[in-house]
Amino acid sequence: MPKFYRDAFEQGVLGADRRTVLRSLFFSSSSPLRNEADNGFLRELRGRYDMVLQFLAKHPGCTNADIEAAMADLSGPGEVRQVGGYLKILSERYRMIERRLPIFAPPRARSGRYYIRDNFLRAWLSALQRPVSAVAFRPVEGLIDQADERLAEVEGHVLEGLVGQIYEERSRRGMGDFPLSERIQGYWDRSDVEIDLVAMDGRVRGDRSRGRPGAERPSAGGRRDRPELARADGGHVGGRSCGGALYKATPHAIIRRMRPMIIIPAPYSGLRWRKPAA
Repeated sequence: MPKFYRDAFEQGVLGADRRTVLRSLFFSSSSPLRNEADNGFLRELRGRYDMVLQFLAKHPGCTNADIEAAMADLSGPGEVRQVGGYLKILSERYRMIERRLPIFAPPRARSGRYYIRDNFLRAWLSALQRPVSAVAFRPVEGLIDQADERLAEVEGHVLEGLVGQIYEERSRRGMGDFPLSERIQGYWDRSDVEIDLVAMDGRVRGDRSRGRPGAERPSAGGRRDRPELARADGGHVGGRSCGGALYKATPHAIIRRMRPMIIIPAPYSGLRWRKPAA
């Protein structure tokens, strides 16, 4: 178990309000996590590696091209050639980041997106590091407000993964009406079509008319229709900031929506995602 889990529990985080937790864990002189990330996670990483991690923390789901463009802006065009090496070391040696692919994509697809693996490190780099480092120079209350606001944006991305983990655990325990055959993933393509969570039951064989996801098949009237997919939860959670449902797909069928969405299954409709400010 990571040390910061124990430190947080000893500070009574389960029964305290948010601002009290931030003050006790990060903004007091005796806060146990004030230097945890710099001493534990980032001690060996400086320079370009730190720059890459900072960018990934603030732009979760960015592509290799996004990272190259950011490094070129910060350090010049010559630095672009080194980005692949930085990502490989951070991924394979330190296991700090991961590359995710859309469901059904082959392993060598160029549509991968990069994420920081550890939630604590992501929160520290994107929301906490700068306010905490300024505690000796600025009023603490304002710094806590700043950290609180930034954390709300970080939590929106984390909630998506939490919902996927909940459904995976439900399937493992035999709960619900949709057993999974593999890890829940997302789907996206170059035309900005994106689904945050797609659950797949490999026991059901989908349409193979063209041997690819979302294959169209002729209807009685000669039109080509996309396969219909069932809703895994049977209901829809209202609200623009957290609407949607978890859809289930066969290996060769996928539903496509024309806008990104956060997907909240009905059994867990108490979960809420606070939409980041524009």
